[in-house]
Amino acid sequence: MKFLLKQLKDVKKGGSKTFFFKIFLSLKYIIKLPFFIYGLLFCLLFKIIKPFIKFKVQQIPAENFGDFLHLTSLYYIKKKILKEKEYEGIDLLFIKSVFYNKQIKKMFSRKLFILPELLIKPIFEVIQLFPFFQDLKIPIFSNRLEYDEDNLFEKYKSLNFTNSEISKGEILLNKFGLKKGQKFICLAVRDKKFSNLKSEILSTDNVEANNFRNYEIENFLSAAEFCTKKGLFVFRMGKEAQQKINTNNPMIIDYANSEFKSDFMDIFLGSNCEFCISTSYGFDHIPYVFNKPMAMITVPVVDFRAHSKRIFILSRRHVDVQTGSDLSLKEIFMRGLAFADSTDDYSKQKVKIIEPKSGEIKDFIIEFYNKIYKKQDFSKDEVQLQEKFKNNYLKIFRTSNYFNKKKHYKNLHKNFSSYFSTTFLKNNKNWLS
Repeated sequence: MKFLLKQLKDVKKGGSKTFFFKIFLSLKYIIKLPFFIYGLLFCLLFKIIKPFIKFKVQQIPAENFGDFLHLTSLYYIKKKILKEKEYEGIDLLFIKSVFYNKQIKKMFSRKLFILPELLIKPIFEVIQLFPFFQDLKIPIFSNRLEYDEDNLFEKYKSLNFTNSEISKGEILLNKFGLKKGQKFICLAVRDKKFSNLKSEILSTDNVEANNFRNYEIENFLSAAEFCTKKGLFVFRMGKEAQQKINTNNPMIIDYANSEFKSDFMDIFLGSNCEFCISTSYGFDHIPYVFNKPMAMITVPVVDFRAHSKRIFILSRRHVDVQTGSDLSLKEIFMRGLAFADSTDDYSKQKVKIIEPKSGEIKDFIIEFYNKIYKKQDFSKDEVQLQEKFKNNYLKIFRTSNYFNKKKHYKNLHKNFSSYFSTTFLKNNKNWLS
């Protein structure tokens, strides 16, 4: 009775517009009722037979490029290759009709049994509604996100191209001016245009929230020129790009503004490059999953992919606007900025994060090229510097309140095997203590 009285009160206050909206909402629920009953019956059935046959129902997070690729790849390796006990049973997977990359979907469809959305989504929606059914979900996709902390991507392949796809990729490389066997790298620099695009895909208005992760492409030009002098073509990646890359160097290719850009070519380039230079966003999960060396500029600092010797890391200086002084690593954690999710987090703390200059990025890439790509030995002093930073980072992280935050990556930073820019550490010694 109270419910009906509230509806009448709302209609009286809102008029005909509210009346028709409530009619529409009622019809929507009436139409969905049979699907809800269908989903509920299957959930109850799966719970009853669980002691004999384990069923799990899951939506693959395909609307987010990075999660789609790296979480699904980890899932495939653990279930299909390693056959881990946790992944035993029958999994009913589906992908929403809106997804980020058609080529990834096609490649995973060759590896996994993906069912029609209409068939499985009602069951999954019931699971989402009731805590009683939460054990019917697959944790890696739902409540326990993971980086590849065990470096499985260095040991196992989750995706393969067909022979015809390889031929197609080689033909397209030729159209970009590369002869067979010529090597190339990927340059993935996030900018404002990417933020706009991601907001459209995820249907959010929060375009400004992640602006702190954007960079100016011209600051990467010197590093790109260095790579071309080493005989490597450079593909500037991107679904969308705010600015064209301003160069006359024929070995630097502005793929983001190319007529040959496609979902297929995104994956082909990312999986076949020699290495990737990235500002840490969705695209770089392609070379990450395909076990390529990676030079990554990352904020916030808790998001370092710190578990692999093929990853080289740089971050931004954090400057207190009022004092003009640089924050130490410990201060960054203490002020909650190690976990920053938005530009506002920095503004509230009156902290400005400084984008590396062109020369700093070039120095970073030169060191990465020599030490990671060419595998030159670190000097004794450099090794000591790396160890001092890693120990300090892990000590601060493990005493932080990370696991009380919204972040929930399983086993995050259980080790620190990646390397950090020694030039940055020499110039920012307050990150060492």
